[in-house]
Amino acid sequence: MDHKEVTVVVSQLNKKDYNYKCKDQPIVSYCNSIICKLRKYGIDGSDLAQALGELTKLDTKPPQWFLEIPNDKPNEDDYKIQLSTEELQIQTKFQRRAMDVLTIMPPLMKTSDWQKLVNEKMKKAQITKVSSDGSVSGQFMAHLQEFCTDRAQAKNRGQILIRRPWTQDDSEAKDYNITYFRLQDLHAYLIRQKFNHFSNTGQIIAEIQNIKGFRSEFFKIKGKGVNVWGIPAFPKQDSEFDREEKDDIPF
Repeated sequence: MDHKEVTVVVSQLNKKDYNYKCKDQPIVSYCNSIICKLRKYGIDGSDLAQALGELTKLDTKPPQWFLEIPNDKPNEDDYKIQLSTEELQIQTKFQRRAMDVLTIMPPLMKTSDWQKLVNEKMKKAQITKVSSDGSVSGQFMAHLQEFCTDRAQAKNRGQILIRRPWTQDDSEAKDYNITYFRLQDLHAYLIRQKFNHFSNTGQIIAEIQNIKGFRSEFFKIKGKGVNVWGIPAFPKQDSEFDREEKDDIPF
């Protein structure tokens, strides 16, 4: 082309954004737009809806979501990315999650379009029920029971100061005895057990307050004021395992 013709082409390109003619032959016969939009050098586009597969909800507390994303590698399953409700709700958080897990950055679409897309996915979502011990609250209660019964127990109230739970042996108690402990000791135990669902003690307190019969009290132990929490004591194992039962345990 001569100089004048090149100048005209440059001028046109500066005024308009051109894109690949994906919907025209012969490209349309070979183009996989769903995969293309998610590839590193793929075509940007707002039609992200086509690139996202089925949504599954794991009915835990809080729920977990699993979203399918197509995989362009032959003989391999599609990706399935795990999301929190917030990551599914807020598009930029979903984008960051995809970058962390899949090493891709999906294009952003209008907020209203994203909300419409997620709502449509949720209406068709497959919901998987789980038992109570599969929820965060169920796991917390299991750890709380272990903390109160399986570790070294305080022989008296004073031993609360050495990080041990103490169960008040009250023969006059009408319904149940109370196990007392310091919040920081329970929190430290949860961290050692790699239970990382609660980022602060406020969430632990909220779970304790859901337990019927919980107490929050102030003890004076050896001249020191101590804030403690109390819950109805868990039942103790009334007998040891038989020798044969121990041998059958596969761990």
